[in-house]
Amino acid sequence: MRFRLKVLIIGDGNSIWIRDYIKNVLIANNATVFLYTGRISNEEYLQFYKANNVVLFGYIDNSFIQKFPIIRGVLNILYSINPVYRNRYYDAIHVHFADKQSCWKAHFYHKLAKKEIYSFWGSDLFRASDFQLKRLKSYLDKCHMITVATQKMHDRIISVFGNIYDNKIRTLRYGIESFDIIDNIKKLEDKKTSMAKLGLPNDKIILNIGYNASVNQQHLAIIEQLAKVDNKILDKLFIVIQMTYGNLNIDYHEEVREKIRSITNNFKIFENFMQTEDIARFRCCADIFIHGQTTDALSASFQEYIYAGAVVLNAKWLQYNELEERGIRYIEFGSFEEIPMLVTKIVSNLEEYKLAFSNNRDILRAFSSVEAVSQEWYSIY
Repeated sequence: MRFRLKVLIIGDGNSIWIRDYIKNVLIANNATVFLYTGRISNEEYLQFYKANNVVLFGYIDNSFIQKFPIIRGVLNILYSINPVYRNRYYDAIHVHFADKQSCWKAHFYHKLAKKEIYSFWGSDLFRASDFQLKRLKSYLDKCHMITVATQKMHDRIISVFGNIYDNKIRTLRYGIESFDIIDNIKKLEDKKTSMAKLGLPNDKIILNIGYNASVNQQHLAIIEQLAKVDNKILDKLFIVIQMTYGNLNIDYHEEVREKIRSITNNFKIFENFMQTEDIARFRCCADIFIHGQTTDALSASFQEYIYAGAVVLNAKWLQYNELEERGIRYIEFGSFEEIPMLVTKIVSNLEEYKLAFSNNRDILRAFSSVEAVSQEWYSIY
């Protein structure tokens, strides 16, 4: 009889990364999964967890208590202690997104598991100060393994802690399930059909800015440069901005809206929640994608645009050595001021660029698809 692994995941159950990881790494290998999470507002994901017998703890499903953050936090922790202990012992406690609170939770229960694993996602490293990261040292000292997605993330850890964790660190990429969904969209419908379903015009070149509503995507700086593009070129474009998650600040949403409205009427901002299939369709519709956020650790969204065939304009400060070493091609800009010239060049030669970058898809599938990475992840347990 095959041994059945028991894994306690500590992470956000609303995250597509968590959902896909549980599905493609743990459930696919018949593991018993426990998820310590905050409240799951994504009904699709909640039903997925229930249908696959994922045991949930970490929050009290009480709308009144949810209104009081401090009380909610304390009660959620207390409410979870008994079920976490009741289901012991775990083969691993695995933190996804290694901030101090999550690491503390893992360490609190460390005697219930054979090993603790901390997986950094990107912003938990790059947008944390050295001081904030050093507060994790006592947890990192005692854990069994640390995972990162890129060499750049490994280098960030070294810059703060030196080489003391080199024997614990493994570089593991997350498999991107949406590649298969993108392939399916392209197989079942042509681009005009996809654009019609999303309310996009089929007589314009679709240019997407960023992939969430965070200020870190630097939408305003990019739009400011697009204002400098010659009107003959700008008239050929339909600008699309995805702000479906990442920042609920209505003032910022409105500031972005007013900024883009000041340069063109040919735009659409997506703000409502999008189903996985529509996000894949959204990627397929893009001709050009401008990516200029402050930091990034090889995000799925960035890779999805490349995979779907968009010509990607990427900031030089967002280096993806792992992709470049494998031959993935995109266009880089060293400053926002280069955007008008580059957009003009791409629009004038769009099909040539798409043909030149057409090998990206196959290279990326071999590098980041679910089938390329899942068994390597499972081996860490």
